[in-house]
Amino acid sequence: MRIAVDTRFLHAKENPDVMNFTAEVFHRLSAAHPEHHFLFLNDTKSNDQASASTNVEQKTIHPKPTNLLSYKWWYDVKLPFALKKYKADLFVGTYGFASLTTSVPQILVVRDLAFLRKQNSSSANGLSFYRRFFSSFIKKSKAIVTLSDFVKEELVTQYNVDRKIIQTIGSGTASSFKTFDWEEREAVKEQFADGHEYFVFTGGSYLRSNFLNVLKAFSIFKKWQKTRMKLLIAGGFDAIEKDLEKLPSYKYRADVLVKRDLEQVELAKLVAASYAMIFPLSYGGFPVPVLESLKCGVPVITTKHSSMSEVAAEAGLYADPSSPEEIAEQMKKVFKDERLRNELIEAAKMRSEYFSWDKTAALLGQVVEQVVSK
Repeated sequence: MRIAVDTRFLHAKENPDVMNFTAEVFHRLSAAHPEHHFLFLNDTKSNDQASASTNVEQKTIHPKPTNLLSYKWWYDVKLPFALKKYKADLFVGTYGFASLTTSVPQILVVRDLAFLRKQNSSSANGLSFYRRFFSSFIKKSKAIVTLSDFVKEELVTQYNVDRKIIQTIGSGTASSFKTFDWEEREAVKEQFADGHEYFVFTGGSYLRSNFLNVLKAFSIFKKWQKTRMKLLIAGGFDAIEKDLEKLPSYKYRADVLVKRDLEQVELAKLVAASYAMIFPLSYGGFPVPVLESLKCGVPVITTKHSSMSEVAAEAGLYADPSSPEEIAEQMKKVFKDERLRNELIEAAKMRSEYFSWDKTAALLGQVVEQVVSK
């Protein structure tokens, strides 16, 4: 079987979750299925050595889409031509884009429906294309995969999609996110927080991160608890840069530590040594930072009735992301109740075992086999 994969976002650092998903899942699938041939379809030439397997071939389709018309041209003219030329038996749209003109069966990966809320990390032109044709993409696809049941139910509710063609496959995270022993945690705290305990917030790259509410919640927490607890802001900062400019006037600014330009290994260390993660995202398809927290055996304060609670389950404490008071209450709870925190740590370790790249790749592989066998 010849499987074509949309790898336009394989090196898109502005979309790290999509980049990691595509790389991790399809490198595993290609390794697990040497009997199949994988065509990685890009819009720019790539020198990715990680995909240099004997059954993986990279193809470049020019030109790179930059506006609504060129997106339509790439997916409905250039892509069908390439699928026919390279004799593809199947196309996997890893970012939710499909071709409306090809006869080749397609599997659509739907990460979230954030565009319905006018919130999405895609480029403006890509988002416009997505919004305009998404319902057509769904109708054209033979199967749809989501990373969470939360998004699966959204598709059923919003677009009346038959549940039978939707498969939830979950996600994974980098192996650097793992539990630390006491000595390792103390060393990280000394390195990044002058030896103090800290809450960690890593949601700065998410448009719906509610960062200002996190700051307000931390203020309430500090008023309640006379403690030297810190708040570390780490990871991406794209969505909160303007909010960070207000920090100099923040009452507890000395207790808020901003860590920029961290490599993934350093970020994993920060999470693993934290007292708890705060991730009150108002909407998300699959909350990667929540899973990272679980893998590190760290309690997480996140959003109830969402994909966040679906992933964290019993390992999370939940609050309304629009309520600093609720977030602060959960911060106080995990801080004061050591027994509860230890229970959450053990629950996080157990829950994290449910998610892995191997499991996600295997589930997607099953969907591939089902579509082709029909």
